[in-house]
Amino acid sequence: MDKDFEIIDDEEGEEPQLIETIKPVQELTNEEIYIKQFNKANFKQQKEMEKRKVQIIGAETQKDWKFFELTIYTISSWQEPKKDQKENQFVVERRYSDFEWLYSILKKYFQGFVLPKPPQKDIKAKIEFIDKQKILEERQEGFIIFLQKLLDHPKLRYSNVLYLFLKQNNEEFLTTKEESNVGTDDLVIEENFITNVQSQIKDGFSNVFNYITGHSQDQNQETHICEIETENMEETNQFEKWEQKYNQQKNLLHKIKDTVEQIMIQRQNEIKKETEFYDFLNDGCGEFYFNQSKDKQKIVTHLFESQKYKITSQDSVRSLNTQVSENLRHLEHCVEILAQRKILAQNIQQQNEILKTVTGPQKPSVQNQISLLTNRYRTLCWQFKSDHKDFENKLKTQLAQINKSFTQFIQTQNQKLSKIWQEQ
Repeated sequence: MDKDFEIIDDEEGEEPQLIETIKPVQELTNEEIYIKQFNKANFKQQKEMEKRKVQIIGAETQKDWKFFELTIYTISSWQEPKKDQKENQFVVERRYSDFEWLYSILKKYFQGFVLPKPPQKDIKAKIEFIDKQKILEERQEGFIIFLQKLLDHPKLRYSNVLYLFLKQNNEEFLTTKEESNVGTDDLVIEENFITNVQSQIKDGFSNVFNYITGHSQDQNQETHICEIETENMEETNQFEKWEQKYNQQKNLLHKIKDTVEQIMIQRQNEIKKETEFYDFLNDGCGEFYFNQSKDKQKIVTHLFESQKYKITSQDSVRSLNTQVSENLRHLEHCVEILAQRKILAQNIQQQNEILKTVTGPQKPSVQNQISLLTNRYRTLCWQFKSDHKDFENKLKTQLAQINKSFTQFIQTQNQKLSKIWQEQ
């Protein structure tokens, strides 16, 4: 288990945790109480989320108010190796909006983590004459990839929200969703909050107090906030290098995706033309172009084999396209996080400029705004750095697999088609 997610339970007789001794007494809002409870780690739950696999074992389409259709997905998850099915397996029912909710909550709590994205909602699924089954199968596969990536993540798999998504029954989960209606401007509270606080102790009690509350103990808050602009230029440069690197990789994936889609279109056109020629020969018209019937039959056989292979190979192209699209969405979220970091830094700088000009009762309000933005900035940076290595390694592996699959597909297809047409 990740050491950042170690649990320290407050039992009778134990000394209170540091965070409780130095945090000022203040009244919490309902939203803050909910967030605190929602992120409370549980050792037993975390053990149940280790080595967990997921599968969608059913999808049932229902009518919603007799006009719209919705699909209920039955999700099964279990721990490897399977021991006791009753205790090991979770089975729940979720709809598309539930997956959207899960992604939104994770994005809020873990603003610096590069999250996988659920498959996009396809409006074509609502059209009567569209092949809905194929669309639903693709979406179902996308949901499996989304959930499994969360379960494979070294930190996200221990988040309480993912546990509730996979474990709670419909009634309990509905209550959880209703209670999670928190504002988007609330401060993100991370699960490894205690570890962060403890790491600040070496900088003195004052810095710990500032980190937890977002407020300075003295009136020299301008100096405290302005540290973000100059305290670590090396870190800023590193983030800019990451942004440049991942933008380049995103553009590369876009080119690969365009190439794969062009191959799909080209193959479809080839299949169409070969079908037309195949029908032309079978209609008897080919006798005008061939002296011997065996020549015609040979061409017909080659056309049939070529068509058959190209149709089969389209599945491989679609699978490759799915891999590229999934990693592209993942990479785009990474770029969004890095862009958000720059926006937060710019907002802090703007508020610092405003702080120099305001006086009187307006000053505390601006100071609080700077504190909030600074905490968000630091949380985002810390989370991204802690998640970056794992994300980069997985991305490198997946890009290598995509490149290998793409190269093998092209080589295999060219060899196969060449063999078909060279056979005597």
